Amino acid sequence: PTSMGGSDPNQLNDQDSALIQLTLDAQTSVWKWYSDVTGVNPNYPGYSTLRYLDTAYLYLEAYNYGPDNATGVIVTDVIPDALSVDLSNIKVSYDYPFTWVDPMGTVTLIGNTITWRIGDLNLGDDFYLQIPIQVVKSNTTFTNTVTLNQITPTSQPTWQTDSKTLTVPPLDART
Repeated sequence: PTSMGGSDPNQLNDQDSALIQLTLDAQTSVWKWYSDVTGVNPNYPGYSTLRYLDTAYLYLEAYNYGPDNATGVIVTDVIPDALSVDLSNIKVSYDYPFTWVDPMGTVTLIGNTITWRIGDLNLGDDFYLQIPIQVVKSNTTFTNTVTLNQITPTSQPTWQTDSKTLTVPPLDART
């Protein structure tokens, strides 16, 4: 080969290299809602009012829109003191329609914080957590927030929190 009219004295070094860095992006989201419905249709978006001593479910959903898989996924939710949790009956579903199974150690309740250690959430995965609750206070309104964290970078961090407000009327209120 010739360059600018001359010849290349060392044709063995005619090569080049470039470093290409790909940025991973796992666009995950989390939702929460309250419902007294279980089974194949847990009534999303759920209720905004429950009454004192009602039993219901708190649902958490984690979804990965991709384009990449998410690793190290952990969902946390601080449960308000107006609710009690039945940890022995928490269920998880890894499919839709729902097949509820024991979470086998992936869910812990320490104090009033629920931690759901999902691990890997692959592209298109849609996982659900069903938490049995009972309302133990009346005449209160609270908002609480669920948060999803992951190791894999995301371009949509605002999708990783969801808040819901729940009102519990006074004992003598009629609804």
